[in-house]
Amino acid sequence: MGEELKKKNFSNINVKIKKAKLTEKAIYLIEKKGIEVDEAFQTYGLQISPFSYPRIYRKYKEKGLEGIIDTRGGKRVEKVTPSIKDFIILQKSKNKKLTAKQIRKKVWEEYDVQLHIRSISNILRDKGLSTGKGRPKKEIEEVAIDHAGGFLLKGALICMGLVKVIVDRIRIRADEIEKNGDKSFKWMSVISASRKVLSRKIETLLYMPIFQMERIWHFKTVYPRDGLGVLSGSGLPYKYHTMDNFLRELPRLDIDKILSRDLARAYIEVFNLKFETKEEQTFYIDCHKKVLWTKKNVPKGLHATRNKILKCLDVYFIHDCNGMPILPWTRPGDSHLVNEIMPIIEELEKSVGKEIVKLVIFDREGVSLALFREFTERGKRFVTILKTNQYDSEDDFIFEKGSKWRYVTIKTAKGKKRFNIKEGTKILVEQESGKKYEVRVILAKDLGTGKMPVFITNIIKSEEPDCTKIVKKYIKRWFQENSFKQMKPGLYLDTNHGSNGVALKENRVIKRKVKKLEEEIRAKTNAIISAESFIERRLDSIKRKKTTMNKKVLQLENKLKNINAKMLTEINVNERAYLLKRQEGMHLEESEFIKYYESVISKWQSDINRKQSYIDKKRNEIKDITNKLSKIDQKEILYEIDSRKDHIMTNLEVALNNADLFLKKNFFPPEYKNADFKAIRDILYKQDGFIKESKDEISVTLKHYRQELDHQMLAEYVVNKINAAEIITEEGKRLRMEVL
Repeated sequence: MGEELKKKNFSNINVKIKKAKLTEKAIYLIEKKGIEVDEAFQTYGLQISPFSYPRIYRKYKEKGLEGIIDTRGGKRVEKVTPSIKDFIILQKSKNKKLTAKQIRKKVWEEYDVQLHIRSISNILRDKGLSTGKGRPKKEIEEVAIDHAGGFLLKGALICMGLVKVIVDRIRIRADEIEKNGDKSFKWMSVISASRKVLSRKIETLLYMPIFQMERIWHFKTVYPRDGLGVLSGSGLPYKYHTMDNFLRELPRLDIDKILSRDLARAYIEVFNLKFETKEEQTFYIDCHKKVLWTKKNVPKGLHATRNKILKCLDVYFIHDCNGMPILPWTRPGDSHLVNEIMPIIEELEKSVGKEIVKLVIFDREGVSLALFREFTERGKRFVTILKTNQYDSEDDFIFEKGSKWRYVTIKTAKGKKRFNIKEGTKILVEQESGKKYEVRVILAKDLGTGKMPVFITNIIKSEEPDCTKIVKKYIKRWFQENSFKQMKPGLYLDTNHGSNGVALKENRVIKRKVKKLEEEIRAKTNAIISAESFIERRLDSIKRKKTTMNKKVLQLENKLKNINAKMLTEINVNERAYLLKRQEGMHLEESEFIKYYESVISKWQSDINRKQSYIDKKRNEIKDITNKLSKIDQKEILYEIDSRKDHIMTNLEVALNNADLFLKKNFFPPEYKNADFKAIRDILYKQDGFIKESKDEISVTLKHYRQELDHQMLAEYVVNKINAAEIITEEGKRLRMEVL
């Protein structure tokens, strides 16, 4: 099989040749069939990185099968025999102070074998006999770094314990995998990574928005400066392939949803939310559309900002009463708020372990009678806005006798808003089932804009007599939504981090389209049947009218004949004048009678013509719909995006946002409480400076703000608060900061 193989005495030569032949088959699938590298190698049970494939293929082209046989290793004589191993353990057990170097000398004297110190250290460590004494760590001299202000967020994350929560979840899952002996995960480095390495990589992902890095690709194209490595604790920033592989491995652990619950629980503890008051039991639910750039056929949805139907993911957020996002919920782009409200509430309550959601506020996309009934049955309350197509005017509502418009002023984050409000009720009817549901309504005429939103709720008057408070709760959502929009540019919530699609057995989108078109055909067919029935009735009516008219005309003509006969024989002048007058009257009656019947028949004929045109129109529409149906490829495969990677990154973005909120709440002056992340990032987190690290302290110095006195004062204020908090890192080092 070649000179190189002959030189080495392999004990597993057959295994190596078999693996090379399987690799050759995988190469055939890739080059001839166009199959992806990962999929091709996995088909034959091989675990080979896609990054190694160009090297493997090059060797195969140069030398064929022989070029891809693994020639590493070979049969070697084992230096550390069981007897030598026992001797090493015995020597260390007798004298704990013996070093690996001293034991090596004893082994050489006893067995005439030279061992490496590391081999001896590994044996001692495995048996728990290592002294663990290493080289003393040198103090790092003060060095200049970019984004030194990022240590403010690092301090907040340490106080909140968020990195620990994430690493704990990864380690729990990794331990489960190792315990179950699942070999399909064996190749993943995240399984064997230490807590320190996991913390550094998680922090690297967390801090990306500070360095204006939207996606992992920016580790390659917009490579960060040294500040990211120093901030995460890794020294130099990680390379693209390292972070890309790490982020590819995380979703395979299937921890995205349970991680959301872990972090939600952490936010609740850190921000000391007790859920004892009605205010704390109020939550807001919003949906953010995240556009997907993929060629695969994935579900689509209406992107309100762009006003287009686009391939996207729906990311739902449940916020607390102060607008802090607590838990994200990622769904396909064709999801609907009506179907997701209850699951996200259940997910939040699952994280806390008890029912905490009493009132939910959401937009008009959630208007559904079935959902309203479920809220009422579960003892929960909602506030939303009625859709504009569900009412025309004030007359569509029921008001109590003597009910009048009332002027109110509502304070908001952006000033005062003036309304005229009026309270009433409305009966909503479900189209399909005909079931009814009564809601409490509050009409609110905005005196500034002239608009009149209609707020609806199942909060009864005995629970909240003052309807103004209900309006205030919903209006608060508008300004929370604005605050949420400010997160998008700074934290890159619009960025999609994964587009791997999973083929579904059933194409639900095609199924919905076909069902909708078939329902349209049925509706139009029924309309045609109804119109044809109308035409038949009209034709029958025309026939009866003509018969009646002919009878009437015949009767009048017979009477006229009698009068004409009498006039021929009548001599009396007065009698002839009377008969002549009757004759004229009958002619007039006949003329008016015929005119009336002809007008009625003409009108009915017009109705028939209109209905016939209507039928022709509906038949053409059915023809168009049938053509659409015939063009639909019912075998088209629908893919659903594997959103686990994206959901993990969304969790990290929310964690960074909440760390920023934690800083502003506990360490910032009150006037900066509502400042958005991007503004604070540009003022503080991006500020360059210096760092000096010793064995018990990390000292960070921010550069002086030469022209912005307000920024200098803000930085000094925050730094003093950070120092007063006595923040200690996981390595036991105190974080100390100052501003030049």
